[in-house]
Parts: sequence; structure tokens; C-alpha cells
Amino acid sequence: MQPPPIRQVILLGASARAAAVSARTAGLAVLAVDRFGDRDLRALCNSWQRLPPKVPPFAYLAQLPRHPLLLLGGCESWLSAFPPLQRHHSLAAASAAQWRQAKDPRVLQELARAASVRFPATWSPADATAPPKARQGASEARWVAKAPFRSGGLGVQWWAGASIDPPSYLQAWIPGVPLGAAYLADGAHCELLGVTAALGRATPTHPALYGGSIGPLSLDDEAAATLHRLGTVVAKRLNLRGLFNIDLVRHPVQGWFLLEINLRYSASMELLESSAADSTTGLSLIGRHLQAFGYRLPSSLARGLDRPAVKGPVRCKRVVYAPAALQMHTRLFERLQRLVRQHRADWADLPIDGNNIAKGARFCTLLTSERSAATTRRRASVVHRALVKALLAASPASRSRF
Repeated sequence: MQPPPIRQVILLGASARAAAVSARTAGLAVLAVDRFGDRDLRALCNSWQRLPPKVPPFAYLAQLPRHPLLLLGGCESWLSAFPPLQRHHSLAAASAAQWRQAKDPRVLQELARAASVRFPATWSPADATAPPKARQGASEARWVAKAPFRSGGLGVQWWAGASIDPPSYLQAWIPGVPLGAAYLADGAHCELLGVTAALGRATPTHPALYGGSIGPLSLDDEAAATLHRLGTVVAKRLNLRGLFNIDLVRHPVQGWFLLEINLRYSASMELLESSAADSTTGLSLIGRHLQAFGYRLPSSLARGLDRPAVKGPVRCKRVVYAPAALQMHTRLFERLQRLVRQHRADWADLPIDGNNIAKGARFCTLLTSERSAATTRRRASVVHRALVKALLAASPASRSRF
């Protein structure tokens, strides 16, 4: 006798809004636990709770209801919490051992070799060889220090020669467009769901902060074959189920480089879901992830869980960072919403009234859609400039000048 379909899921991570949209598309009620509690997330959820500042919060996690639990971005450093989580919950996520393998540069190098792609030159404190020399001139290669269990590019910093401790390691910087390939594994097969390009947000110290994504991108036959082979190798060697994402760079001369693997729903995946949606049904990658772990979904929604189309509109999500310290209030929200709609765009991850947003912190996410990657990126840039200008005008520092 089959178990009854699940009705609710717990989403836990730094930001849960995109995954909550996906879970609701699968017909599931959502209990979200994240750091932001944005107004659109709260509207989607049956219940929202703030993620406690102590990480991992063992006592807090143990008292959550016993529904299937998914870990989102920001939980990579919680490996010590995985065993107690599994004792209290049905954890629809990769194991701590699988995460350690996926973040080990030696394992990544072996996976790249097995899939016939390249892997950047890498040095770790455990190596018997001497570390590389820090860059002295413009002609020398640049190196980054990578802290593997951080998300959003926060763990990647330019290296200037300082000592590093395990599990951090050094890696040669590979120029090119960063790409994300999304996959779904079910224990027997691995499906390439689509590919997106990352919008980088560089600072003097961090060259690869997450600034958004564009996709799905069209693939030539060679690229599709290479990425499918890579995903199959990774899924088989790590014995994966569910969603995972591979970060790569396609160098114009040297070809494909494997950079990182993340064993979870990633921020770019909502672009594949929204691109596959039509007037009657939507795609839920969270739903497909749960199915890969053996869960049954509400039967009326099962027909909507089909492979995402890679043809159709190209979508862009661009993160807007506050250009000044701000406080959200109803009039500001209404003014910004009118501006976004005037540009035929949408927005998400919206702060609630009364929220104080520090300069440089995430304010919201812009969403645009066009027929090509170039046009949707241009329109997102136009809306981004207009929104930043409006935010600067609304900041207390700006008003105090008049």
C-alpha cells in the first residue's frame, strides 16, 4: 500500500521565497524558516519563522514539525547538524558525507577528469608542494582563496598571499562567463534541466558575489553532450538524488572548467521553472526533488511536473542591493511598485514595512523576460538603474540635504 501524499514541506535556508513558489506550485503548504521574512514569502506560506542567529540551532531545529525538510542555500556549513536533523525529520537532502565529497577539491578534480572537462589549478594546505606565489604583476595568474562551505560567492576572495587553513584552498582564477547547470537525479538517471549565466557582482575583495542569473540558455550539441556527461558522472560517483547544480566557466580557448557543485535547489532554478510555465500549469522543481526522494505529491498536480522547456522566453533575475541605508514603508513600496510595473518588469524578495535595510544589503530581486538573453539583460539593467535612483532619493541621507 502506498503512503498518502505529503501535504506540507519545511524550507530552511538563508532565503526561501523562490523555493516556496516552487513548493506551492506542487500543491504543498509551506513552513518557511529564513533570514528575511519578505512580504511575498509570508504571503505564500502557511507559517514563517525567522532563522535563529545561532548556526546550527540544534534545539530550534528539533522542535520543528515533522514534515519533509529541505535545506536551501546558506546551510552548507551545517554538516554537524545533519545527523540530529535526520533523527528528528524526514530530510529530503544530500547527506553530510555527500556534501563533503562535493566540496573536496580532490574529488572535484577526479570528477572533472572522468567527465573530460578541465579543473583549475588548485592548492590546499594538505598538499606536500609549496603554495603558489601571490600575483605580483598584471601578467601573472590571479588566485582566489575559497572557503567551500559558503554560498552566494561569499567564500571566494582574491588571494594576496595570506596563509589559509583547511578546508579552504587556493584556486587559479579562470576568466570567462560563469554558468550554472541544473540537474535532477533519481538514483538511476540524471537529467540536465537547463543552463543559466550568472550575473557577477565584484568588489575589491570578492570577485564572484551573486548578482543574479539569466536563462535558460540555448546550448549547441557539443555543450549539451558535455554537460549531460558531466552531470551523469557527478550523480553516479556521489550517488545523488534530487536537485543539484554545477558551476562552470566556458573558457574561449581552453573549454569547460568545473568550479563547484551544490547539492540543493539553487537560486537560478526559478528561471527554468518560470520559463516552462504556461497558462494552465507550472513546473515545480521542488516537487520533482521530493519525488526523487520517494515522496508522493497531490495527484492533481503530478501532471504539471514535466521537464522544463529550454526554448521560449529568456528570463533574468537581478538582485538589487541597497545603495544607502533605508527603511521600508507603505508609500515607498507603492512608489517602487509603480516604477517596476512602468518598465514591464516584476520584483520579488520584498522587505516588509518597518524593515531597516543596511547599505549594501539585499533590497529586492528584479525579474524580466524577453526573447533573448541580451534584451532581457538590457531591460533588467534599465530597471535596475531606475530603482537604484529611486532608492537613493528615498534614503534619509538624501532627504536630509534639502
